[in-house]
Amino acid sequence: MMTIRYYWLFGLAVMMLAGCANSGGYNPLRDTAFKGPTLQTVRTELGPDSYKGSRVRWGGEIARVENQRTETWLEVVEKPLQRSGRPRDVNTSEGRFIARISGFLDPAIYAAGRQITVIGKLTDKIQRTIGEYPYQFPVVAVDNYQLWEVRRDPEVIYYHDPFWGPWYWPRPYSYRYYRRY
Repeated sequence: MMTIRYYWLFGLAVMMLAGCANSGGYNPLRDTAFKGPTLQTVRTELGPDSYKGSRVRWGGEIARVENQRTETWLEVVEKPLQRSGRPRDVNTSEGRFIARISGFLDPAIYAAGRQITVIGKLTDKIQRTIGEYPYQFPVVAVDNYQLWEVRRDPEVIYYHDPFWGPWYWPRPYSYRYYRRY
């Protein structure tokens, strides 16, 4: 009788520990210890040819989508990454790069303004223009990527607080609000 109780407690402890385990596995997009050259380093210090074949983890906002015959080219405005790998919502950038992803990506889903993070190898550089300005784009052959969900502003809902009765009407704090995401 006593041993059955111990088996029961042991099984319960194993189930509790299994519930706490991280089943997501390793995700290189969220790796905070990732070492690779930054876009600014590649563009300014030694040029894209010196870092050819280097693995990079860059992210930002999609500026343009071009579907080629066998792959899709995304022109991305670089943004610094958060610890999670998601690009920050800031007004600074180190430049632009081209992300080459094999296969077809729908331009309606991968639209301009969406945030993306990519991991891949630097292959070469491409000379293009942004408007009339000539610009050299480093090209990344993407191995892994993450298109991030669109962030919504919180919806603010106002309601009349029922604990402020009509004898307090109108009082400055008779209306309350909460944020719903």
